[in-house]
Amino acid sequence: ASRLPLKQLEAALVGTGAEKRNAVETQLVDVLRNPTATVAAKDVACRLLRRIGTDLSTPTLVGFLSDDRLAHMARYALARPGDEGAISALRDAIPSLEGAALAGTVRSLGELEDAQSLPALDALLHASNPMVSQAASEAVGQIGGPDAVEALRRRLTDAPDGQRPALIDALFTCAEGFLATGDKEDALAIYRPMYAPEQPPLLRFAALDGIVRTQQSQAVPLLLELLSSPEPDVQSAAAQYVRELESPGVTKAFSGRLPELASTAKMALIEALGARGDTDARPAILAALGDEAPDVRAAAVGAL
Repeated sequence: ASRLPLKQLEAALVGTGAEKRNAVETQLVDVLRNPTATVAAKDVACRLLRRIGTDLSTPTLVGFLSDDRLAHMARYALARPGDEGAISALRDAIPSLEGAALAGTVRSLGELEDAQSLPALDALLHASNPMVSQAASEAVGQIGGPDAVEALRRRLTDAPDGQRPALIDALFTCAEGFLATGDKEDALAIYRPMYAPEQPPLLRFAALDGIVRTQQSQAVPLLLELLSSPEPDVQSAAAQYVRELESPGVTKAFSGRLPELASTAKMALIEALGARGDTDARPAILAALGDEAPDVRAAAVGAL
């Protein structure tokens, strides 16, 4: 069906006075309460209440949070950024919900970055329902901040294997939040333990990415160490960051170590230095033209 009438109605509500909006809100609440109204009609009512809803419609919308057919739209209508009354209603509904309805409400609070929800979400990290515990992990990560990190770490200490990936992802989300606000030390405090030797390789690579993006030129010693690794995959991963670091002096730092590396690492680093396009690398790459390994010589020609 055409959505034009709905768009026209939404447009008509923009800029209208409070009295008119309250009258429309009352009519929309009547639609939601009408047992003979179709799901489509109630869906439209929720969409409009997202735009004009106030405390007048909040109790009715809360009543639909456990409705299989309308829970999603009721949450959509209540999750109005800046409307503390509606957000508080979502928060207060947590004890009365379960299953998919609870998980959906938790996700909405996460998207709203509602820090006041953290105590309730902390408890739900221990939920027996995997759908709920995962939603809680995601929401805590989105809210972020020191309290969120503490809650996630506390749960991670004894979490079952199935929940650990969601908790780790949430911690990485917190780290990204710290980076966005310039809190580099807080971000590194998350990344460094994830890079510990006992961690799985994929997790270590993810943590390495965070460390390099956070430290930039300060990560050069770490990358040089990785280029000296006997594992070609590790060498290649380290060389990839050489392409991206923008700090001054990076090219000279890496090209100075080129002669000491194994052939596979030399090739990866030469290609990365070539991609940088920095002429500071020219002497080291010219010298590599005389390397005993044909593949290294070919990489040097390509880089030049």
